[in-house]
This record gives sequence, C-alpha cells and structure tokens, in this order.
Amino acid sequence: MEYVVRQTDFDALLGCQDNTIRVVSGSNLAFELPTSGPVMALCSTHGEESRIQRASTSIIYGTNNGNVTNLQIVGREGTVGWTLQDPNKSSITAVKTFDINQNGSLEVVISRDDGRIDVYANDINTKLPTHAFGRDIGESIRAIDIGRVNTAEYNEIIVAAYSGKILTFTSEPTQQRAPDDTYGRTVQTVNNENRIKSLKKDIETLKAKVEKEKSKLKVAQQKASVDTSKCLVVDFSINSKFALNVDEAAYALSIEIQSPIDLVVLRSPVHLDLIDTDLGSAVVSITPQTLISPSQDGSQDYRFVATLDVKVKKKD
Repeated sequence: MEYVVRQTDFDALLGCQDNTIRVVSGSNLAFELPTSGPVMALCSTHGEESRIQRASTSIIYGTNNGNVTNLQIVGREGTVGWTLQDPNKSSITAVKTFDINQNGSLEVVISRDDGRIDVYANDINTKLPTHAFGRDIGESIRAIDIGRVNTAEYNEIIVAAYSGKILTFTSEPTQQRAPDDTYGRTVQTVNNENRIKSLKKDIETLKAKVEKEKSKLKVAQQKASVDTSKCLVVDFSINSKFALNVDEAAYALSIEIQSPIDLVVLRSPVHLDLIDTDLGSAVVSITPQTLISPSQDGSQDYRFVATLDVKVKKKD
C-alpha cells in the first residue's frame, strides 16, 4: 500500500503476470506500468515508512526471468532506477527491504526459485545496490521475512524452503566472544552447542514416533494379511516447471521433490536437443533411436529417451 494517486488514502500496487504493474485507487484502476517480465514479487523501498506521504513512490519488483528492478513512480509515469540481472534466469520468489544492520540504510533481500538468497546494500557513492551476502540452500525458497528471532539486538533473515525447512541468517557477529560465557568461547560456538542439544532431543522424540508407527503398521499387516511392499508405497508431490529461456532459445525443465533425486528419465514423442548448463550436475545418457522399442499397444511411440544420473553439488 502506497500513496500514489490519492494524497488522503492509500493505493494498491499489483504485480501481474502479463508484464504489468497496476495501480488500483479504491476500486478503480488508476493506471498501468509495463515491466520486463511477469511480476512474481514486489515491495516498497521505504520500509516501515511506506505509508508516509511523499512526492514520489519507489518500489522494487522481481520477475520470472530473474531480473530485479527499482521503479520510481512520479504522477502516473514510471522511471527505472536500476536493474539487477541474473545470468541463471531463476525466477524471483520474494523481495524485501529492511535495515538489517541497523545503520540507517535499507538492504534489499532477494530469494529465488533455485534456492539462492542474496542481500544487497546501498552504495552511498553510486546510489546503486552492491552485493553484500549470498547463500544457496539447495532447494526452492518459498518465502522470506526479516526480524528479531533468537536475540533481541540483531536482525535475522527467516527463510522457508520447499521441503518445509525453516532457516535463519543472522547479522550478529558470531565470531566475537560470548559475553556470558566463562570459557571464552565465541557466540557461534555457544549457539551451536545449544542447537546440538536441542536437536538431540528432537531426534530422540522422532525415533520414538517412528517406532510407534512401525508397531502400528506391523499389527495392521498381521490383521489384514497384506503384502508388506504394498504398504510402503509413498506418493511424492512434485514441483515441476517447463519455462522458456528467451536468451538461450530453449526450454528449461526443473523438477523438485522433498527427497533427494537419484535418476531422471526423459521420454518424448519428438526428438530433443539437450544443452549443457551450469545450473546442475548430472551424467546424461541418451538412448540411440534405433534401440528405442515401440509401445506394445501402439498408443505412444517415443523418439527420444534419455536418463540423467543426478549428482549432488557440494556446497562451499
């Protein structure tokens, strides 16, 4: 919500899939601004002061092709302030502005569909964002937020991942000596030890739950006299995307499930050309067309079959 058209009430800014940002005043469409791609997320650059009246409105939006753009809105016109381009073209999942370091300047926090999270600080001289922090969590990021969680003095970035994990990245200087520790250990060492103790308790609780469920399953199998293998079949929810990369003139297929992927089999009724990228690490084996057998019922004949032996990249 921002003061854009009206000076006495807020207006809504909507990022849309048709490459447009719409400004809605009350229940009426005030005007539209074109964007460089379908808008996946947007936020104000004014932080907690976004609802203070001012001559212009500044927003940041992220698109499905990985671009992040600062847009200055004056009247009914929009001017691009700066743009951050992503060579991997990974879709933006969230954009936030917050004074993380409590230095009076707002940082820009960006999360992406490929698992990367980046923090950009404002350069006082150039007035352009400079990369201050980055991390790849190895799975799609669903949401982020910023605030104080574990300590009352330092802000943290809270990240929700596709598998359900919740991670935090703190601005606390963890390499300094812990003030309340008599052994002279660092803040990070003390925090890690406390986390390990808590995790050990969680593991013991989970083990007890697993044993309890195993006992229930064993009793159910004995009563019903069913095959054990049939009871252990698990369905996985799959997050898949097939997006066009305009620069490469190719489609990018991404597949994600909540457990590690070992092997992927691609089958297509038409011939495909696979392009090597730096986005993943897999050993590709393409079956020659002469060895592809037609379907027995004739319902679907495949002209392309390939297997991808997925290799997990080690994080630095």
